[in-house]
Amino acid sequence: MQRTVLVPYTFKDGLTVPPRLSVNFTSVQHSMDEDIHSSNADTFDPKRWFKKRQGFDTSKFQFASTSDEWLNWGGGPHSCPRRAWGGAGDLRDCQV
Repeated sequence: MQRTVLVPYTFKDGLTVPPRLSVNFTSVQHSMDEDIHSSNADTFDPKRWFKKRQGFDTSKFQFASTSDEWLNWGGGPHSCPRRAWGGAGDLRDCQV
């Protein structure tokens, strides 16, 4: 994921990035972050997202939803406008 910094931003470790700087990170690194996804982020759990949907905010962890924990569709005003269509295509491909 690539973003351009619009205003100076300081991370919690003290690193400050200036405006107009392009910052990048891979979604794999984000998906494996134990601070976000618990201590077993590197262990395969086929029901990981299913379990998260059992809580109080069931719409937060749907396939085409966006959140701070799931950035593969982007986030905020820059999230993918066709993400629901992409999810429907994946479901269509799985039909027997």
